[in-house]
Amino acid sequence: MYQDFIGTGFVGFVAKLTHLSMEFGCGRGGLKRSNSGLRIIEVGAGNGQHLKYTKNDYTEYVMTDIRPTILPASSKKVIVDLRSISAENLPYDDASFDRLIATCLIAHLPRPQDALLEWNRVLKQNGCMDVYVPCEPGFMLRILQRLVTNPKKKKQGLHNSKLLHYRDHLQSYPRIKTELKALGIETSVKRYPFPFLTWNFNLWAVFHLQK
Repeated sequence: MYQDFIGTGFVGFVAKLTHLSMEFGCGRGGLKRSNSGLRIIEVGAGNGQHLKYTKNDYTEYVMTDIRPTILPASSKKVIVDLRSISAENLPYDDASFDRLIATCLIAHLPRPQDALLEWNRVLKQNGCMDVYVPCEPGFMLRILQRLVTNPKKKKQGLHNSKLLHYRDHLQSYPRIKTELKALGIETSVKRYPFPFLTWNFNLWAVFHLQK
């Protein structure tokens, strides 16, 4: 049901924009799109929706999820780790990846600070992470939910969609922003779709962290 919801109509259009925006940051700092031989990890990869948008020329793209059975099949360059892997406890060595990608994940975690420390641990020096953060519970996002996403969920039979949403999205934008800043590495942020407005009048933000 989630795939049909997130991949069709206006919601699907916005979801595509979020994936595209995740790739804008990888041209900043020490990690460039033109770099070759990169090792990338995507945590909470779901069905691998973000993979086709990735701009880096990578030699290995590792996808993990706490529900590994929904991940796509592995290939020569795309490694699907079929173990059930928590974002707060990654089974990889220190400094083993050039880039980490986290799409709509951090808002779901009960202890985002633990996940961020773990993500920073597996990053190489000069590596980067790109983290998608919904502007929860901002004014514009709540308007979109009322007018678009909640009615669409009801059409799919989810009449308690608001309750499910708030049980699933545990963290607010201000809390996540504060945790990201506390990580102590270079951080930049761009909000969408109106970068010149505050988070309350945007739908999501992409945090780019350079180690």
